[in-house]
Amino acid sequence: MGLTNGAILDDLKTNFRKWEFDSDNQKDTNRLATILMSRHGVSFDEAYKYAKHWTGYDYEDNQKDTNRLATILMSRHGVSFDEAYEYAKHWTGYDYEENENEFILLAWPDSQTYMEEDWFEDEAVYHPNESGAYFIPKNRI
Repeated sequence: MGLTNGAILDDLKTNFRKWEFDSDNQKDTNRLATILMSRHGVSFDEAYKYAKHWTGYDYEDNQKDTNRLATILMSRHGVSFDEAYEYAKHWTGYDYEENENEFILLAWPDSQTYMEEDWFEDEAVYHPNESGAYFIPKNRI
């Protein structure tokens, strides 16, 4: 995985031990990535790699579980994949389109367009080095 930045690893071990066990969602992972960016001056991608590793959050695991459940429903109930997937994503709460792990950096004033959206506070990630700039999920643009 290439987690070789000792300063970030030490920071995680010292200050975020609780997050290692109690945070496994996208919101906390994004928040931790933002903190690491600010403290260590690394890119969002680099910080997110450490945050994802630390919190254990991986959207791909949720996708695999949803696909597995859809496959089981198809074989047991003789329905199409599309129908089985609708039930599976409802049950697991996972939807690939909503959980796509791509962000686009928007500077001020472009970021202001999205600030009043219901999802903004939970999903947008503040860029600590550029005033008013946010990483916005690609699927929200």
